[in-house]
Amino acid sequence: MSEVWSIIMTVVAVGALIISLVKNKGSDARATLIDDRVVNDRINKVREDLSKQISQVKDDLKKEVIEVKDDINNRFHDYEIKQEHRITEIEGKIGIFWQDFNKKMAGLIHSPHTPETDLLLDKVVAGTITKQEALDLCAKIQGHIEKKEYPPEKVPAAIALVVSLCAGA
Repeated sequence: MSEVWSIIMTVVAVGALIISLVKNKGSDARATLIDDRVVNDRINKVREDLSKQISQVKDDLKKEVIEVKDDINNRFHDYEIKQEHRITEIEGKIGIFWQDFNKKMAGLIHSPHTPETDLLLDKVVAGTITKQEALDLCAKIQGHIEKKEYPPEKVPAAIALVVSLCAGA
């Protein structure tokens, strides 16, 4: 910002110099020619100085823009890493929740009247059920529900287990 202020002050000084030279210009043609050369030389010098200063300000701004861009990229990358960590952590917790949920529901609908289904329910409780076995279990439980083989108080647990297992399979 001080460089921009310096440029402005230089332009103001040149303007004041030109005004003072024009006011003090004599009637002598030779003096006028010398004054014009002096003014033109000074103007050219100021133009060169201004051009250098503007170039320097431009270069400085480019560097600052690159630094800001890099800073934003670094912050965004850090944010992405944090979000990925949070998502992984939440997924892990949700997985644990559904495993526990399935174990509880399997325990609630376990019945000695359905031995084939109970074998698969035991695998749910043990956490060793495969995807195919989970699909088979869902079909068996749905059949038991349709045939009204579960007491009414166990039907919601059975439906919840079917939804949970089939969604995860």
